[in-house]
Amino acid sequence: MKEQCMICGSVVEDVSGICPVCGAVLGRSTQVNPADMYTGENRQPVNPTGTPSSNPSASYGQQTNAVGNGFGRPYNYQNGTVPYQANNGPKKKLFSILSIVFAIVGLLLSCCLPLLSLLLAIASLVMGIIALVKKQIKVPAILGLVCGGITVLISGAFCVLNFVLQLVVHTNLTGMFEQCWEAMEEPPADLSLTGMEIPTANGTEYYFMCDSDTLERVGENMELEYGTYTVSNYMSDEDIQDDMIDYVMLALGEGYEVKDVLYVETDVMGHKDHFYLVVEPDYELGDEIYYIDTSGAEPKLKRVNTIDRSVFDLFELQQYSE
Repeated sequence: MKEQCMICGSVVEDVSGICPVCGAVLGRSTQVNPADMYTGENRQPVNPTGTPSSNPSASYGQQTNAVGNGFGRPYNYQNGTVPYQANNGPKKKLFSILSIVFAIVGLLLSCCLPLLSLLLAIASLVMGIIALVKKQIKVPAILGLVCGGITVLISGAFCVLNFVLQLVVHTNLTGMFEQCWEAMEEPPADLSLTGMEIPTANGTEYYFMCDSDTLERVGENMELEYGTYTVSNYMSDEDIQDDMIDYVMLALGEGYEVKDVLYVETDVMGHKDHFYLVVEPDYELGDEIYYIDTSGAEPKLKRVNTIDRSVFDLFELQQYSE
């Protein structure tokens, strides 16, 4: 059976005899006039049943909570009503969470995918602003704005760097990392049985790369001098990297990769020398080899004449050199 509470005015089901809204007793609520909630000289607050409260200092809202079932609200003694208390529930946080998520993902991708990172950072800033305008949770929104701003700066710098690298060396930062990784994983080109005509400060010298890293060099009076040689790529050693960075950039500008740049060190009869070559990893006899000329102010690529040592003798070499 439904009954109207005389205290808060709510129409409720009379199940337990207690108003679930304000906690007042339903059956006897008409016995109490809201204007007579204080009795006697000391004007002690009374319960909805009309009896004096056992705790005179307690507010009516507290008394109704004690009598009721926990749903009591503060009572307005002037007009006998319970003021409405709006309950908006927990604050929404969708845009705040999206803002910080986009910012973190963009920051992680700033090195390898700077353009996508920049787009995510801009989205993070937009989401953060929307979250603040809609008065959603502030902390993640502010963090998203801060991280998004940092990501914009970092990814923007990488985008500019990639643009410059693409113009100068025809690759981007990610491509250079991939090429360096391949240079570490793959062995340098095999120069066995390759004869090369290398221009030096003393004139043209002829080197024949034999098996087992042995070397033959044509010396004065067309006599053969024997020694050894080693071939390394750009990523073989830190000292080599320091010496070869300019030559690697030169090769990249000509359309070659990092792993194509080789460092060749020779030791002939105690005399050590070195030179730089550009050789593709799948090199075979007869393919093009380029020598990096370092004698000038700037390094230059010069095509090397190659000779098949297995079918070449000194007599032919003498005629060839003439």
